[in-house]
Amino acid sequence: MSASASSAGGGSSSAFSSYGPGQITPVEVVELWRALVDLYDDTKARMIAWTGIATPADADIKTRMMCALSPAFQAYPEFTHLRLPGAPYRTEETHTW
Repeated sequence: MSASASSAGGGSSSAFSSYGPGQITPVEVVELWRALVDLYDDTKARMIAWTGIATPADADIKTRMMCALSPAFQAYPEFTHLRLPGAPYRTEETHTW
């Protein structure tokens, strides 16, 4: 069974759907959240040790955390077959896919 929801407003849109093959599961969300909390705690403790400042700013902690993160996957838009107004019509024979 699949469920989805979407909303749009203010020039932006969001879409949500239930998990399934290839999508993150609720358990993975919890694990990710825990990993981020642990990274925050570790980064804050290291900054206190390095700088001696008892309460480092959240912006500084975030900057250091971002250096430690790496994407699990990346998606890039692919617009090579986008048809623009005024562009010549491309027949099926001229497509390169």
